[in-house]
Amino acid sequence: MSQIEFPNINNFRLGYFQQTIKASPYRLIFVLWLLFAPLLTWFIWLQITDWEQEQTDAVVAQTANSLEMRHNQVTQDFAIALTHLEGLPDFLAKESIIKQALQSPTDASLIDELNRHLESTATHLVVDLAFILDTEATCIASNNFNKKDSLVGFNYKDRQYFKSAIMGEHGRQYALGRSTNRPCLLYTSR
Repeated sequence: MSQIEFPNINNFRLGYFQQTIKASPYRLIFVLWLLFAPLLTWFIWLQITDWEQEQTDAVVAQTANSLEMRHNQVTQDFAIALTHLEGLPDFLAKESIIKQALQSPTDASLIDELNRHLESTATHLVVDLAFILDTEATCIASNNFNKKDSLVGFNYKDRQYFKSAIMGEHGRQYALGRSTNRPCLLYTSR
């Protein structure tokens, strides 16, 4: 029996491959480029994406830190402003013109002088309203005495800040202004 010999296919393929490379080395480079270009592109894309994420995270962290600092500053400034406003009623209550006006609420010239004093005080202290209530909670003088939405003549007996002041306590209340129709924070002193 005779045997048939087949040529070694692996050697044939390797030989063909070697011949192709020798004949056209650029073809091999091109084929390798086609094989590795997507992988290289994917790797570069991953690096760029990681870099972009790091940059975004850094900007977000910096912005969050800046906002936190600004929030803390605003909170502190607001607390300081409220502390100053809380002392304003006590300061005004000690003024002689206010004591005189409360003792003589029908003296028109004294009340006019008090209105102008409150107008000046409110302007200098940068407050929207400064007003004086008598013992019945009727406003006898206000910095907005000459305005359409003047508080003069309004009664505030139902307001908690007045009730606190009558009991000898410091009053503070957030309310909607009866004549101004604006939200306000009110402080009182006896």
